[in-house]
This record gives sequence, structure tokens and C-alpha cells, in this order.
Amino acid sequence: MYTDATLALANIKGLAYKGDIRKVIDEAKTSNMPDLGNVLCRWYEEKSLSLENTIQELHKGIKELQSKYEQETAELKERLKVVTENTRSTKSMIYKSSRKQTDSSGRKSKRFKTVDNQLDIMRNKFSETMAYGIPKDYSDETETIKTIIKQLRNYHRVVVCGSNDSAYLQAALISVDSMNYANERCFELTRARDWWSIGSDEADVTLVVHPFGRGTFDRQRASKMSEIFDSILYSVDNSEYGFFDVVIVTEKSLLEEFRKHFPHKLIEDAVTVYTADADETIDLSKGIIQFFIPF
Repeated sequence: MYTDATLALANIKGLAYKGDIRKVIDEAKTSNMPDLGNVLCRWYEEKSLSLENTIQELHKGIKELQSKYEQETAELKERLKVVTENTRSTKSMIYKSSRKQTDSSGRKSKRFKTVDNQLDIMRNKFSETMAYGIPKDYSDETETIKTIIKQLRNYHRVVVCGSNDSAYLQAALISVDSMNYANERCFELTRARDWWSIGSDEADVTLVVHPFGRGTFDRQRASKMSEIFDSILYSVDNSEYGFFDVVIVTEKSLLEEFRKHFPHKLIEDAVTVYTADADETIDLSKGIIQFFIPF
């Protein structure tokens, strides 16, 4: 548009002048094209270089982030490993230092075991009772002892009772000895509160001798013992807890008295040991005929 107007004005001075002006305009249009091309090339090169630098910076940033992520991930994995090991150790410590128990209503709970030297005392007491309570020459082939051993193997618990002259304690001790428990994993419980010191990780068998008194019924002692019977029954019947055996030894008359005041599933059944004068008689709870052979 501007070219046509310029040529129209130049035509006033004649065609020759108009031709000169046209020639000047055409030269102006083409003379700057190389410079424009060079400018565009330099612009493209600079833009390309700038984009390349940006891409390199992005790659560098990504690598730094990736390296940081991998480092943080490794640190988190290490922390998780430590936490897992600590949790496992803590869980093991809590498990070993506590005892599961179930009350008569079926409610389950845990109680921490006592930390003291009571295990050593109970272990020594067991060793003393076995040393002085078992006759030097005895037979473990009697039907009574076979029955006691069978009860232990099948149910992990047994109640052995009898009269003063029936050697029921010796029968129980011989049965325990025949089970070949590891000496260091055998304990004798004399106080109800000491039950909380024992666990399946420490014991193979726990012997409970005269839990209801000796000669006469000790109601206070019997009452305290009855409080741990739910836990004892849970411990010997629960495979998750870890089986270990419990042997309760008592006078028959005191067992009967205990049943009147503190009935419990743990002492419903008992193996009765009779005197040598009695050839046979009926078991206290099961109706099983038991024979007693003198040692």
C-alpha cells in the first residue's frame, strides 16, 4: 500500500523518475534479507542452546531428586528394620515377662510375671522334693503310675491324691521322674503368687504339693490357689501359649473339701492312689479302677 502511494507521487515528476523510485524500493526490499536470515539463525541457536541448558538442568535436578529419594528410601528401610527388630524384641520381652490368664467368665487378660530369684528357689525345692520323696528301689510299671503318665501326655495336667498311708506323693514323683523332664526346667510351686514367675519358655513341668493344706484344710491357702487355677488351666490347654505340664498332689480328703468350696474344672478329675491293703477301688472322679502296688 505504501509502495503504490510512493510511486503515484513519483509519477508527478515523470515516468523516468517513477522508474528510479521503483528501483530504489525494490533494492530496499532485498538488500536486508541476508541480515534478517543471520539474525534468525543466531536467535534459533541461542534458543536451542537455552533449551538444551534447561533440559540439562532438568535432568540434573531429576537425578538429584532420584538420588535423594533413593537415599531417603534406604534410610527409611533401615529405620523400619530397626523398628521391626525392636518391636520383635519388645514383643518377645513382653511375652516372656507376662502370663495369659482367663477367668471363670472367659475374659482373657495378661499379667506381668514377677522378676526375682523365685525361679531358682522353686527349682531347688523341686530337686529337694524329688531327692527325698522317691524311694531308691521303685517300679514305674504299676497301673497307677501308668495312668498318671498317660494323663500328663494326653492332657498336660493331672491331680494325684490319696490318704496319708497310700504313698500318693511317691507315686506322683515317680511318674514325674519317668517323664524325663530337663532338671533345670522343673519347678515346685508352694505359693500361689509364685505362679506368675513361671512361663512355658522356662518350664517343662510344675509340681504343686499340698496346695490345700496338709492334715487339715487351709481355707486361706486353698482360696489363693483357686485364684490361679483359671490361668493354670489356660496354660496347659492352650497350644498358642506353649504346653507345659502341671502335677497337683494332695490328700484325698482335702481335695474333696476344696471341691465343696472352690469347684473348678482343673480338679474335677483325679487319679487316686490307694493303700497296699486295698486290692482295688473306684477312682474318685472317673469311675476308673486303680491298682496300687507297693514300692
